[in-house]
Amino acid sequence: MIKLIAGLLLMVSGTVAAQEKPSFGVNAGATYSNIRGNEYADEFKYGADFLVGVSAEIPLSNKWSVIGNINYERKSFHRDFAVIYLDFRDFNDPSFPTGNVKIKETFSYLAVPVNIKYYIGKQKRFFINGGIYTAFFLGSQLKHDGVKQPANDKDITAVDFGANLGTGVVVKLNQTNRLNIELRDNLGLSDNISFSNIETRTNSLNLILNWQFTL
Repeated sequence: MIKLIAGLLLMVSGTVAAQEKPSFGVNAGATYSNIRGNEYADEFKYGADFLVGVSAEIPLSNKWSVIGNINYERKSFHRDFAVIYLDFRDFNDPSFPTGNVKIKETFSYLAVPVNIKYYIGKQKRFFINGGIYTAFFLGSQLKHDGVKQPANDKDITAVDFGANLGTGVVVKLNQTNRLNIELRDNLGLSDNISFSNIETRTNSLNLILNWQFTL
């Protein structure tokens, strides 16, 4: 699939004016994620994590371009459980284990978003973009009060698919280097937990810092 995307970008680049050159970049940022879709998912709260990756941007005109990323992205979310062990011991016993346990789940993905990007204004200091993403599941992590527990990856679907929309600002460093600061919302459209009776989807907000350069 990655080869197909790269091939399409190269085909599109043939229609671009000579002064509009492709650019490449590396990016890192923060993720703020949760799941949604049923009563079980609604009990979870958003959690913070990170992403890192690379990018390629192919201009279509002076203001329009196609941009693709390949990101390692972690989506985390958490909830608190009330714990009561009914084993007929004295409730006044100080060792009686009651209280709240914080459960944190993290899904790791190789995410491949492909967006159409539009620059705003003559100076092209601001932009908006939108498109689709495909995220390939790499594994999950489960923690109880910060302690790792065995995770059940077989219940997580192999591919997460969705749409995204972002906006950002461009900081030009020189003729060939610039920084893009982007806020992007990713709305999962596919069921990503197979055991759910009702579909469970992801949702995440990304704050991305992208260093972009032209060869």
